[in-house]
Amino acid sequence: MITYILTIFYAFSTFIMVLYENKSIFLCDFFEKQKKVEAN
Repeated sequence: MITYILTIFYAFSTFIMVLYENKSIFLCDFFEKQKKVEAN
């Protein structure tokens, strides 16, 4: 059970780190898509 929780915690923290590193790129991409949706 402890290993299961640790695995989830590790995967979650890795996911957060990846999101944090790619945040600016992701947000720019997201807003570009939003602008295209609004333009159409």
